[in-house]
Amino acid sequence: MNSNIESQLERFKSGFPFINLDRSAVLEDGILSFSESETESLITSYDKEKKDFRILKFVPASGAATRMFKELFAGVVELENEKSLNAAATIFINNLPNFVFYRALKELLSSSSEVLENPTEVANQLIILKTILYDNGLGFGSKPKGAIPFHEVNGNAETPVFNHILEGLSYAGSENKVQIHFTISNEHEKLFNDLVDRYLKEFPTVDFNIHFSNQLQETNTVAVNLDNQPILIEGEFLMRPSGHGALLENLNTLHADLVFIKNIDNVVKPELEPESSKYKKLLAGLLLEKKKTIFQLLNELDKGEIIAAMAFVKKEFGLNITDIETLKLALNRPIRVCGMVKNTGEPGGGPFWVKDMEGNSTLQIVEKSQIDISDKKQLEILQNSTHFNPVDLVCWLTDFKGNAFELLKYRDDETGFITEKSFQGAPIKALELPGLWNGAMADWITYFIEVPLHTFNPVKTVLDLLKPNHSA
Repeated sequence: MNSNIESQLERFKSGFPFINLDRSAVLEDGILSFSESETESLITSYDKEKKDFRILKFVPASGAATRMFKELFAGVVELENEKSLNAAATIFINNLPNFVFYRALKELLSSSSEVLENPTEVANQLIILKTILYDNGLGFGSKPKGAIPFHEVNGNAETPVFNHILEGLSYAGSENKVQIHFTISNEHEKLFNDLVDRYLKEFPTVDFNIHFSNQLQETNTVAVNLDNQPILIEGEFLMRPSGHGALLENLNTLHADLVFIKNIDNVVKPELEPESSKYKKLLAGLLLEKKKTIFQLLNELDKGEIIAAMAFVKKEFGLNITDIETLKLALNRPIRVCGMVKNTGEPGGGPFWVKDMEGNSTLQIVEKSQIDISDKKQLEILQNSTHFNPVDLVCWLTDFKGNAFELLKYRDDETGFITEKSFQGAPIKALELPGLWNGAMADWITYFIEVPLHTFNPVKTVLDLLKPNHSA
């Protein structure tokens, strides 16, 4: 047994320590907000300066759409067992014409037109759901979410890949060049390549550089049963993908200075894209402003000038540092600026001030599972949180001398997750690496900005496509 697997098995037994929350990050205490004029000024600065940097749009896109269609899969089982169709599947059936893939469904069922004419009949409902989900139909149940049609564009049903290409043009392009990186599953590479090839024909004058990577096999982690015993398949350990934190390895290999990170499903119909993308430029504008100041201070430290750096580190990070080398370590780190939206009860991580082992408080994105809710004080801090993280980040990945940071050096390995999954119908436990925007960036210089709720439009279930920012 190799040492890596040994340490993973030991981690299942010991678990991960809870995060020590100091307080919630709120407006004026950890979360910045900007007036319209300030917003426009930062956007203008970004647009003016972006030509000087290598810009990349990074899109985690490897997830299958299984959860998106969970209730439809349940509906198939229910109908086959002569049970009532669940509420979500019923709403889906009743709204079929409002989904952009309805035309494709209609074409597949053209020889059985009575199916869509009478969608309330059980036999027809079963045909509809199976045609949508299974590979002999539209095959949505096994496709990645990025390849599911979300919106109608010029009479065509287009996927989130198209939306991200439009966004790349809007805020991640410079001098008619756009670079986008999708992390995908190996088996879907041809599918994504075909989509990209089709979409890029619509932009013949733009120099696109679109590339893909897969989650590295070596980042997979061992799975165990509920007694923490490893699961063996034909004598081999059952290994599983270790969550989005594994994508830090992918990000670490890319050649870019400024990187936008946004999930594949958080898009809007194209006519709303300019207003949504405006706030990506806001994040990038603040990032460049902070980066400029930090790099100037680092250059001053190289000359032995310490006063301004001491004042900045005290004001920004709450640290009293008087040693030049320690000041350099505090300033010469990757930088991230994260959008935060007001908490409306959506699942996901939130912004908090977290105490480290030295008693210093730093800004972190924390998941609920990392918080000891049996501790009344920690629970109270959680309940007082006002914002959550929509996975809306802009990052700076090179130091003040132009060298790429080794990103794995800035990860907190004590912030991983143990989650419950299933394998062959039995419950198992899986080990996930520190989340990409959670512990994987724990030691980054961090800023949070409040952005409007309308910038967050994830499609977690198929019914989300009926919401105003997605539907016609």
